[in-house]
Amino acid sequence: MAFETGAYINCALAMGRKYGFGFGESMGRLFCDNSFRKDVIDSVFKTHKDTGEYYKPYDGFPYSDTCIFAHAYEKGIPICVHAMLGADIIDQHDSFDGEVKGALSGAIS
Repeated sequence: MAFETGAYINCALAMGRKYGFGFGESMGRLFCDNSFRKDVIDSVFKTHKDTGEYYKPYDGFPYSDTCIFAHAYEKGIPICVHAMLGADIIDQHDSFDGEVKGALSGAIS
């Protein structure tokens, strides 16, 4: 379980909830919205020590052209994610917040 996977996704979901986005839009913005992605990455390292060894995709994620969240976001198509607590690797990270994941699950944005 890579640190970055859980940290970035969990932070993107928390920020998305703050701005009123659902799970799908939060993920789409992580892949497509440069400002949102930068805020997510910077927020993660406000609470975690940066050893300089972490992957920080400020310029975007490789293979985002194959990401359903990215394509839906770019086309303005809402995605409804029905997430289950404890079933994803992001749930095993110290940044996991079940209240955030539960709030965004099933939300269409």
